[in-house]
Amino acid sequence: MNFAKLNSSSRMIIILILGLILLFRPESALSLLIRVSGICILFIGIIGIFSFFLNKEKNSTSISSLISSVLYFIISLIFLINPSFISSLFPIFMGVVIIFSGIQMLMKSVQIKKILVNDSPTSIVLSVITILLGIFISFHPTFINNVILQTIGLVLIFTAAVGLWISSRRY
Repeated sequence: MNFAKLNSSSRMIIILILGLILLFRPESALSLLIRVSGICILFIGIIGIFSFFLNKEKNSTSISSLISSVLYFIISLIFLINPSFISSLFPIFMGVVIIFSGIQMLMKSVQIKKILVNDSPTSIVLSVITILLGIFISFHPTFINNVILQTIGLVLIFTAAVGLWISSRRY
């Protein structure tokens, strides 16, 4: 086996393992990702705070840098202490955006229905479905996160399987 095949196979095995983790343990994978992000944000905050105190010149720029560094520090603590809270925010935010989009579409659909009396109710029904899906996403953030991560896991497993198959072929 040559080095290129070994390298490709090793990469595909790592992708396969990551895919399996995302498929079977999505909560753990997301929690780990959030905590690693929290550690990175923590370092940014600490470096900014130390830089402020090591810098002899104090001006409005350095003070605003200190304030943002303290905010980074606080945000990092939230990431590290309560990763499930952070993971639940994204689907809730997206659900609210979808709800508002659905409401806007519903309002437009009602206006169109008033102008075109014989228009089918399809746009109104689809707008209501959009609003209901937004509500579902907002109230089931963990489920939505798991579905997304498991889907990514399945795609990674497929990618690894194809990559390993291609690497195993003689050329």
